[in-house]
Amino acid sequence: AAADKVIYEYQQTETDEETEVKNVIGDINVKDNGDTIVVNVPKDLVSVENQGEADKKVAEANGIEEYIVNSDGSATVTYKREAYKERLENLKNEFNSEMEKICSKYSTIEKIECDNDMKNITVYVTNEKDYSDSLDCLGLLSVHLYCGSYQVLTGKYDEIKTYYSLIDSTTGKEFKTNVLPDDFANKV
Repeated sequence: AAADKVIYEYQQTETDEETEVKNVIGDINVKDNGDTIVVNVPKDLVSVENQGEADKKVAEANGIEEYIVNSDGSATVTYKREAYKERLENLKNEFNSEMEKICSKYSTIEKIECDNDMKNITVYVTNEKDYSDSLDCLGLLSVHLYCGSYQVLTGKYDEIKTYYSLIDSTTGKEFKTNVLPDDFANKV
C-alpha cells in the first residue's frame, strides 16, 4: 500500500499588501498575491502548438481563475487561493493512487514513501537482487512526474529534482540512490 506520509498544508506568508515572489525556478515564477497565486510557466512546459487552448479548457474545469497563453508561448495561470490548495492536494492524492498501483503491479516493489515536499522518495523492495534482475524500475518513472509537478507548483525549489533511496526490505539497508531527472539514463 502507498505511504500516508504525503501531507502539505499551504501557509500564507506575511506581506505588506505587496506581491511577494515566493521563488523563481528558471522561467517558472510563483507569486502569492494574497487572494490569488500566480504561476508563470515557460513555453517548454505549456506543451505543443495549440495546446494552450486545450489547457484553458482544463484550467476552467479545475477552478483556475485565469489562464493566459502569452505571446512568447509561456502561460500565466492565476489560481484562487482555495483552487491552488486544492490542486496541490489533488496532486498528492493522484500520487498516492499511482503509488498504490505501482506497488500492486510490480512484484518487487513493496512500499513507496514520500516526504511532505514530494522531493525525497523511499522505495522498499523485496530484495536487491530480485529488484535488480527485474524491470520493475520502469514503474518508478511516473513518480518523478507527480513529484516534479508538485515542486513546480509550490515554487519552493531552485531545481526540480526527485531523490530516490532504494531499500532492501530483507536487510533494511539502502542499496541505491538516484536523482531524477539527472539520472534518467541510469536504471532507477
